[in-house]
Amino acid sequence: FSRSALAVEPGASHLVPMAPVRVCDTRVPFGSRRLSSSTIRVSVAGVRGVPKNAVAAVMTVTGVNLSGGNWLSVYPAGTAWPGTSSSNSEYGGQAIANLVTVKLGRGGGATGAVDIRSLGPTHVVVDVVGYYLAATGPVSAGRFEAIDPYRVVDTRPRRPLAGATVPVNLKGLLPAHLDVQAVVANITAVDTASGGFFTVYPFGQERPTASSLNYAGGEIRAGATVAKLGVSGSRVGFNVYTMSAAHVVVDIAGFITGPKAPSSDKGLFVPIDPQRLLDTRLRRRREWPGGTVTFALPPAMASRARTVAMNLAVTSTIGPGYFTTYAAQTPRRFVSSLNAMGAGQTVANHNFTNVSTAGISCFTRSGAHIIA
Repeated sequence: FSRSALAVEPGASHLVPMAPVRVCDTRVPFGSRRLSSSTIRVSVAGVRGVPKNAVAAVMTVTGVNLSGGNWLSVYPAGTAWPGTSSSNSEYGGQAIANLVTVKLGRGGGATGAVDIRSLGPTHVVVDVVGYYLAATGPVSAGRFEAIDPYRVVDTRPRRPLAGATVPVNLKGLLPAHLDVQAVVANITAVDTASGGFFTVYPFGQERPTASSLNYAGGEIRAGATVAKLGVSGSRVGFNVYTMSAAHVVVDIAGFITGPKAPSSDKGLFVPIDPQRLLDTRLRRRREWPGGTVTFALPPAMASRARTVAMNLAVTSTIGPGYFTTYAAQTPRRFVSSLNAMGAGQTVANHNFTNVSTAGISCFTRSGAHIIA
């Protein structure tokens, strides 16, 4: 996401949030075309309300693992696999959802699509929650405004029952001058009674067939989402449906501006081909508990980016704890970007992370290998 500048960044775009729509489910199957034993192609632009001229998309990608440990990688259709991962699972039968912000393919049969590669056998479900359109100048709607995260819902100690809907009312909590139409949020399931999922959707709309976060019994699982806001009476916000009994914790990490916001080029999104910037496994030494690792952005990006959309993954965790990403050489916020429940885990979560010209820092309370 760009800093304010004299000219709009080449390739800049603005977000159009939407209620979740399912564009692929290999269990049915629909919405995908197999390219090989390990890769499928999923059309996004021109499907279920996403226009044909969309240049990137925000989607929840769920892998329903059919074997051992696995990963999924989502990248622009028609390009070479970039060696990155978008979600990780640890055992057969596990369902893991993760938010992905991804550039769409261009040219021939790849136009408007993404390719999804899997290490092993899996089912894949894709729910789109927003798309990006090209911006040739400053815009009002669809810009990202990063904030210091704050908590708006925590159902503890009274756990919602299976099938409950938890309202997230943001009336009075949104900056009026931004005319907020959606929020970037981190949703966490805590003290889960059994396996299930959350579905996030706007006030005033029917619950869609979609999942925003999947969890197992007894698990703490966090996932990012872009939640379009709706209106119900005097309330403004969104719902969180819980398939099985679980506590719901919601932290707001940013706003998506609306059509009445000031016109600006600040916070426009510049999609790129995925690239790996950090992998501590290459140095064969885990970051130890209480440690911080810092990594730089490519020079052209470092001077112009304000925030990056990235997948943060940790593996070979040393113990339970959390991980926090933040702009390098700035004060660390006391919030978590990702949580581990114990030793030996592999966990991933999508992050919208502020950056500085010095790059990005990641603090670990638990210790692990860290991949960004």
